[in-house]
Amino acid sequence: MRFLFTSILSILLVSVSHAQTNVIDGHEYIDMGLPSGTLWATCNIGAESSIDFGDYFAWGETEPKEEYTNENYKFFEGYKEIPGVAYYMLCTNIGENICGTEYDAARVKWGGRWRLPTFEEVGELVRLCWHKWEEVDGIWGTRFHHGANENTLFLPAAGYADTYLGQTYRNQNWKGYCWTGTLHRAEGDHDDHISEAKDIDYDSGSVGRSSSVRTIGLPIRPVINLKETGIDDIEYKQTIRIAYHNGSIELSSIANCDHIDILNIYGQKVLSSSVTAKNIDVPQFSKGIYICTLTKKGKSIYTQKIIIK
Repeated sequence: MRFLFTSILSILLVSVSHAQTNVIDGHEYIDMGLPSGTLWATCNIGAESSIDFGDYFAWGETEPKEEYTNENYKFFEGYKEIPGVAYYMLCTNIGENICGTEYDAARVKWGGRWRLPTFEEVGELVRLCWHKWEEVDGIWGTRFHHGANENTLFLPAAGYADTYLGQTYRNQNWKGYCWTGTLHRAEGDHDDHISEAKDIDYDSGSVGRSSSVRTIGLPIRPVINLKETGIDDIEYKQTIRIAYHNGSIELSSIANCDHIDILNIYGQKVLSSSVTAKNIDVPQFSKGIYICTLTKKGKSIYTQKIIIK
């Protein structure tokens, strides 16, 4: 009996331990092995699962509401006319980056280290992940897969909230958006023209980074990064460059890497090799898109897409 009790207790402890390995500060996350170390929450704020739309927030507000208009936006200040041209909305400047601040609904609602993603972290999804428009239990959305492991991130097409003509919720199950914590400033705009913020948007045809008027309601998918060092915008500022030429992968430098993994468009690993030279023969590769990840001592240091034509 004692052996049986001990065995059952061991199983329970293992189960509990396993269940908590993907929970931080009370909320589940997905580790896709992104180079930045960013961990994405499994669901939106106010949602119970990855396919639930959850709550909608105007940018910088920390509570959902029944209607979303310019005039009931907490930081609305009025309108300013450009003589003979047009007018634009004036909003309070609450910061260029509100991640982790009192204006961050993720930090206020979830606490701990959870926060809004930055525009750069969203760029990591857009530029370094495969993405597929798919339906899950009747809900359409985009699934992201980086390829470093089997984990994927699903963002439902929750549309947006903007109240007029008696209707508030729009484009649901057709197009998706999520806020970042980054303010949008267009080149040439007046200094006080700060009525938009950056977001990610996605539908059946594309995934991209854009901006939306701060007064509308968008879902928020929180992130957490245990490094909390942030990442540079993925403009490939790194010193290593990867190219394909005549059946060979060419690296600009091998000083800071010792291994390379290459995945095809289906997320299947087609090459895993130590790096000892700048040229790596891959004569068997067919035409298509591949993702190359360079690592050093098991730590990812650089990821890049290559296209073989």
